[in-house]
Amino acid sequence: MKEGTPCPSPENTHSDTFKGAAFIAVWCSRIEIWIKQARSSLHLLGTVFLVYTFNSGSKLPIDRTAFAFDRLDGRHPYHLIITMVNPGKGMEDILINDIIRACLAIDAKAATIYEILSKSAEIADLKLFWQRMAMEERKHIRFWKELSRLAKKGMVPQVFESPEQVLADIRKIEEKTRELLEQSRKGPDITTGFLIAYRLEFYALHPAFETLFQSAIKLDGSRFNPEDEYEEHINHFIEAMNKYGRVTPEIELLGESLQRLWKNNKILARQSSIDELTGILNRRGFFNLVRPFSHLAQRNKYQIGILLIDIDHFKAINDRYGHQAGDRVLADVARILRENLRTSDVLGRYGGEEFIIFVAPLSPESLSTIAEKESLSAMAEKLRSKVEETTKRTIRVTISIGASYGRIETDAEKEVLRLIALADKCLYDAKEQGRNRIICFSALSPE
Repeated sequence: MKEGTPCPSPENTHSDTFKGAAFIAVWCSRIEIWIKQARSSLHLLGTVFLVYTFNSGSKLPIDRTAFAFDRLDGRHPYHLIITMVNPGKGMEDILINDIIRACLAIDAKAATIYEILSKSAEIADLKLFWQRMAMEERKHIRFWKELSRLAKKGMVPQVFESPEQVLADIRKIEEKTRELLEQSRKGPDITTGFLIAYRLEFYALHPAFETLFQSAIKLDGSRFNPEDEYEEHINHFIEAMNKYGRVTPEIELLGESLQRLWKNNKILARQSSIDELTGILNRRGFFNLVRPFSHLAQRNKYQIGILLIDIDHFKAINDRYGHQAGDRVLADVARILRENLRTSDVLGRYGGEEFIIFVAPLSPESLSTIAEKESLSAMAEKLRSKVEETTKRTIRVTISIGASYGRIETDAEKEVLRLIALADKCLYDAKEQGRNRIICFSALSPE
């Protein structure tokens, strides 16, 4: 094994400098551990600097290569180790999978902790409770394994603004969970057992967990809502904390604080992304969720669709029935749209009486743009007819829909905005032509 290659300081580094340099290929996610282990054999001293190479024209690293520099003496100021990570795989995919695997490791340790607490419990009801907690953690483990499988296929978008920081946070939690596992093996009493479990559940309230739960709802037509699953898990724990709170006031107080923290996190999450009147995503929440899915569609060459929906003559409804009735109409239309969409589609309130739907993917294997247009038009017609039919019994409502679809080739965010502009033009034409109709535009070139 070569010791390394002298090189200039990291500030003046470019990937071309290292052509032909000796390198050791290791997983970048394990570089710090590897360097610590290799430090003595490679005679490395001082501080390690990690630098990422960037593909030209891209804001994010594509082929993640970390250059580790280590100060030696005055004659050879730096030595080099190059670590390469699966050059064919994007950094975004690597980071999101690392985060998911760390979450999996945390819940795996949690399941073991609850199994240990169950075996050491002397009260029958408490033993059953810990067994139930372990069973629920095993459900979470299956969820993380499935999400990891999807991530390996490139189907999980990068949903974090600072994934490196999120990964660092989750790994710290994993280390703390390992410490809790060691404490649980010492045969704790009831109070200590609940304190261990409390810290465990407190760590699981890191925002990354809920962010992944939310994104998973839209992936692969998920059949269950992991957020609801986890909320039920938290509630079971809090109920037990309250039940056994008679043992010590401290346990009861911990249960109340955990419940308050969970509720506050939920409220803050909803306030930042949910429209209070309709219960669907607000404009900000819609674009925050669509952004990673549009990048995912770009990488996988999926076609996406945009539906812009406007309630016909909404001002007349307000004038005739009052603004409270108008609010009920908005909520009813949002509910009808939500109930008739696929789990993979993203619905939001665009503003006023307008709604927006992000449709992806649009059968990427289809052979013609005609098939895509028929698919999107059929979906739009289903929504239009459902709204008209369902509202006959109350205040009759019709909607106009502008639709567009296409493949994202370059800048994902700009091209989504372009498709929205095209759908907006179609919506304008639908209203000009009499309303209660659909107009669809293809942004694809005819093949």
